[in-house]
Amino acid sequence: GDKKSMTGSLRGIGNVCLAQKNYKKALKYYSEALKINEETRDKKGIANSLNNIANVYDEQNNSKLALEYYHKSLEIKEQLGDKNSIAATLMNVGSVYNKKKEYDIASEYYSRALAIHEKTGHKKDIALSLINIGSLYSKKGNNKKAINKLEKGISIANEIHSRELIRSGYEELSKTYAKINGYKSAYENHLLYSSVNDSLLDQANSNAIAEMQAKYETQKNE
Repeated sequence: GDKKSMTGSLRGIGNVCLAQKNYKKALKYYSEALKINEETRDKKGIANSLNNIANVYDEQNNSKLALEYYHKSLEIKEQLGDKNSIAATLMNVGSVYNKKKEYDIASEYYSRALAIHEKTGHKKDIALSLINIGSLYSKKGNNKKAINKLEKGISIANEIHSRELIRSGYEELSKTYAKINGYKSAYENHLLYSSVNDSLLDQANSNAIAEMQAKYETQKNE
């Protein structure tokens, strides 16, 4: 049990380092976690640590190593049959190919992830997959299909009130309509994107202010 909680802590520190873009340290902590996972033969832990290491390489735009580690992680996750976890890594692989502008391969991985999400019924993940696939169709110039997927994704995102997904959906939809000279629709979707974006920024600002206020009150009381 102790070693398991230790790997959780190491991965947690790795996550913080990754968020701070301290890639060297993130790799160090994730690799230490992986080593313990391997010693304790914790397959789920190994798969997660491999996925984390891949995330670092992905952030560094080292697609070769990112894909190598994602595939190693995927192999173990498939042995374990953890559907949600498999889908998450499939999405990660799709994103790497998307960055490489290999849209057909990216689309294949996103579609595999979507098929799993539809079976498990995770609406947030379904919406995300649809928006990602729609964005790919848009990049490939298949605008009709892009609009169809994006609208489906936005509709589900609205159902679950996921403002981040609604925002990215409207942004992609606006860009897609602009490409086919549907300027009225492009403008309308851009307005919708802006209004969601503004409300998210307001939320972030009020959270930051509340946090500063709390720190100030704490310091004042010390």
